[in-house]
Amino acid sequence: MGFVQGVNRGQIRMLALEDMVAEKAMVRVIDRFVEVMDLEKLGFEKTKPAPTGRPAYSPKALAKLYVYGYENGIRSSRRLEKETRRNVEAMWLVEGVTPDYKTIAEFRKYNLRPLQKLFQKFVKLCKAWDLIGGELLAVDGSKFKADNNKKMNFSRKKLDARLVRLDEQIGQYLSDMEHNDSTETDTGNPTELKQLLERKDLYEAYKKQLDDSGENELSVVDFDVRVMSSREKDDLNQRIRLLFLSDQRL
Repeated sequence: MGFVQGVNRGQIRMLALEDMVAEKAMVRVIDRFVEVMDLEKLGFEKTKPAPTGRPAYSPKALAKLYVYGYENGIRSSRRLEKETRRNVEAMWLVEGVTPDYKTIAEFRKYNLRPLQKLFQKFVKLCKAWDLIGGELLAVDGSKFKADNNKKMNFSRKKLDARLVRLDEQIGQYLSDMEHNDSTETDTGNPTELKQLLERKDLYEAYKKQLDDSGENELSVVDFDVRVMSSREKDDLNQRIRLLFLSDQRL
């Protein structure tokens, strides 16, 4: 009966890139997402073409390429360059332009902070559309006593410190991409940046709760709980001990 026959490689075919990308492909979400973003407002440089000189690559095309790389765990500018030449989805996304890795790296170098904001908004969009989700934890109907501790309690100072640290980690992640430009392989966990951005969203939500309530401290487990200082703990323990001794004498 024979094998399924392929097409002649030399045969001319009328086939558009649009026909080669699935209707519900994630790359279409990325394309639309970046198109509606105001890159100038986010802080991207050179969002308007110069009146003279050689035409530059569109910031939107390069931003789309980075969001696509972020979604697919591609952290090297050299690999992103290759994707524009061999990956049909990437070719469709950037409309066939093929910037070299130096151009891609330069775009990231001068737009680190705006890219962080763009990735953050992309994660929020995906969560809102249920394109990504968290783990499902199921328990039976038993009642469990809440366990409040310092890890579940946040003050303004603590939240500010953690947000600064997260910004440093996100910046380090993007800086690591610079290092990957000299190699052909990517390192690290592709979901690392997504987790950092989700954690930052959570802490910013906690901080907003504090601003709305006017409180200076927030407990995730029990909203009425407050962390006591060491001195307050010692005083409380002393009172309990005295009450216990008094009861023993009676």
